[in-house]
Amino acid sequence: MKIGVLGVNHDTASVEQRELLSHQNTLDQIKDDLRFWDGIEEFTIIATCGRFEIYFVSPMSDYSKVSHDLMVYIGKLFNHQLDIIYHKTQTDAVNHLFKVACGLDSAVLGEDQILGQVKNAIAAATEEGFAGKLLNKLFRESISFSKMVRTSLKFSENPLSLSYIATKKAYEAGYLTADHKVAMIGLGKMGGLAIKHLLESPVQQIVVSIRSPEKLSEDILNHPKVRIETFEARYHCILDSDLVISSTAAPHTVIRRNDLIGYKKGALWIDLAMPRDIESSISEIEDLTIWHVDHLKDISESNYKKRESLGKTIEGMMVERVDQYITWVESIGVDDVIREWQTTIQKLTQETMLSIKRKNLASDERNLLRIERLIESSLKKMVKPPIEQLKNIYDQDKRTAYIKMLKELYRYE
Repeated sequence: MKIGVLGVNHDTASVEQRELLSHQNTLDQIKDDLRFWDGIEEFTIIATCGRFEIYFVSPMSDYSKVSHDLMVYIGKLFNHQLDIIYHKTQTDAVNHLFKVACGLDSAVLGEDQILGQVKNAIAAATEEGFAGKLLNKLFRESISFSKMVRTSLKFSENPLSLSYIATKKAYEAGYLTADHKVAMIGLGKMGGLAIKHLLESPVQQIVVSIRSPEKLSEDILNHPKVRIETFEARYHCILDSDLVISSTAAPHTVIRRNDLIGYKKGALWIDLAMPRDIESSISEIEDLTIWHVDHLKDISESNYKKRESLGKTIEGMMVERVDQYITWVESIGVDDVIREWQTTIQKLTQETMLSIKRKNLASDERNLLRIERLIESSLKKMVKPPIEQLKNIYDQDKRTAYIKMLKELYRYE
């Protein structure tokens, strides 16, 4: 079996391109197609505001065709612009997931939301029956490793989610003084984190326009800085707001230029949603500043240098864990043959014992048991040398060829 990953992220594709793969209907269609894709044994999809990735498992003989066809399939959504799609195989693919889970491949180095997103991806794929033995172990290993380095190296000691960066940059731009008014449109995961940072800022008035206020925590609902409004009132909420942060889970824009009833000149609007909440044409308004997730990549130089240094340390620690997983994957083919041999040995032993009993070749039950053990032991000794030889072959292509030959000779396929 081979493991691969194919996808786009904040470095290879624009927010407009990534947005094409963020709609739930598109994701559902991709899952339905992959479910019945010839040659794909397992798959898991990670879809966040910064990346879309398909991790898949395919038999060695099918891998090249599967990965090529997947590339073409995803490329159709980008008008066949294949250069924005990256593809990694086996060790490189495993190494990539470890980096993703640790936050080394995030727009904000070391950001603290990606680990939860990786957990949710494998949990959903397992529940839906898409992920099996290989991907479950891979994701468990990457999650475990990420937790270990975050604890031991304090890699995410300071909060560096995109929502934190958004409020930090808004503060640095002068939009979070005691005199400024803030409007929150929706409170998705990003918005929920952003408002916590806003409540700690000097700003005194935060209007939250939301569909289901009952889902808000008590500390937000009862906070003296917060006023709750209906989602239908969102355009009124932004009328006199100096800062607007939108973070809904809607599959379409929720703030549209034609529906605007007014806005405050010089205001800053931040769109944390994927797909985006704010219609792109609004960015053409001269006296408004619009930021989306790709505008929030930069962090302070001191933090970046610290995390970059830690990142190199983590990559060094990663090598052994990645190698251990790859060795385990490559041993699975040998294990399959061993299990088949064990089944064959049991079957031959039983057939031989039936013949011995019919011909009355043993005087009593004790002798029958001795003969059975002797036959089984002899058969196991016969297959022991090739098993040991297979386990000691480190050339993957050679090992795969031998396993395939054995399966054909013994008719195990």
